[in-house]
Amino acid sequence: GFSPLGAGSYVSLDMATAEESVLRSPAVLDIAKRLGKTPAQVVLRWATLRGYSVVPKSSQLTRLVENISIFDFTLSDEEMATISSLNCGRRYNDPGVFCVGMGGCCPIFG
Repeated sequence: GFSPLGAGSYVSLDMATAEESVLRSPAVLDIAKRLGKTPAQVVLRWATLRGYSVVPKSSQLTRLVENISIFDFTLSDEEMATISSLNCGRRYNDPGVFCVGMGGCCPIFG
């Protein structure tokens, strides 16, 4: 699965740290502040502008509203490139990693 915001649920499993979330990146925080948007809105907009299908998860009404309120702004080419450059090759939801702890191995990349 694609976790553009990081996988917060993996923090409690000790498979990620909160600091790994792109939402804490100074670059994303700066862009969000300049646009008057949340970091999550900025990253979700980045993903949709790249053509990704994004299914953000939340049970909080305020976040559900924020998650859909990403089509009233755009990101410049420079902002898009800045966010894209944050890729550190970290992959969440890779059964090749987390199934090992359960006694199996099921890599998603051959």
